[in-house]
Amino acid sequence: MGMQLLVNSLYSFLMLALVAASFFLVFKPSKYFHISHAAVIVLSAYTFLFCRTAGLGPLFAGVAALAAATALGSLSELVLYRRLSVSRDAGIKVLVLSLGVYLVVQNILSIGFGDQIQLVDPCNGCLRRVLVGSSFVVSSAQLGNVVIAGTTLAGLLVVWYRTSFGRAARSVSENRELAGIIGVNTNRIILLSVALGSCVAGIAGLLIGFEVGITPTAGFSYLLFAIIAMVIGGNESLLGTIAGALLLGALQSGTAFFIDSKWASTISYVVLIAFLLIRPEGVKSLNLALERR
Repeated sequence: MGMQLLVNSLYSFLMLALVAASFFLVFKPSKYFHISHAAVIVLSAYTFLFCRTAGLGPLFAGVAALAAATALGSLSELVLYRRLSVSRDAGIKVLVLSLGVYLVVQNILSIGFGDQIQLVDPCNGCLRRVLVGSSFVVSSAQLGNVVIAGTTLAGLLVVWYRTSFGRAARSVSENRELAGIIGVNTNRIILLSVALGSCVAGIAGLLIGFEVGITPTAGFSYLLFAIIAMVIGGNESLLGTIAGALLLGALQSGTAFFIDSKWASTISYVVLIAFLLIRPEGVKSLNLALERR
């Protein structure tokens, strides 16, 4: 029982951390509450599904899926949000606009693919195999997802904390005006950060589709949980966001394991309310020192 709970918690944490990290990369430098990020998540899975249905290979379909996700996020920033960023009340305008983008993409996907759950299978059933251990059960899709999600998160941490782009993005996140004064091309950094976050969201969408399938509205629930994880993490650092995802993923898995899966969402929102009322700064004090290095 304990091993199965640990396996479930690890899987939930990595999936949630991947979505939360992708949203953090978009939100932190730009300060845009990018609701259409939910559409970016599912667009990659549907693009992959479309390419496979058309007879294209899984590698090409995967590249096309990530390209579609990256393009949607990048074009939203370049064509839509940037025009409003200098206007009065830009935050609320971008929020409403991003909600409109999400609804447009969601409805296009609903018309094209229907509202039923679509299973995304890259290799003719190979991901549906179940591996049974002495004290746990895990699918081959879950094992593959854990490896890909873990590798992606490790790469993101290296990029964010150990590269010139990461340092520039963190400086824009902390003070956009000051970063511009010291020579950082803030618009370019924001665009690159949005593109990277959208690509990671595309990876998350593919992994979700491989494991449980996808619907046009599925991205919104994953985005809400990602936002909760970011709030728990303090909304200040990538490490904090991942730490928030760890706490939330363990809580959701424990709730589903010991009580019922339908209570997992309710418990998540209760935790969000508790953090906002009792500890609105989240757990950022545990990792903010690394963010400022």
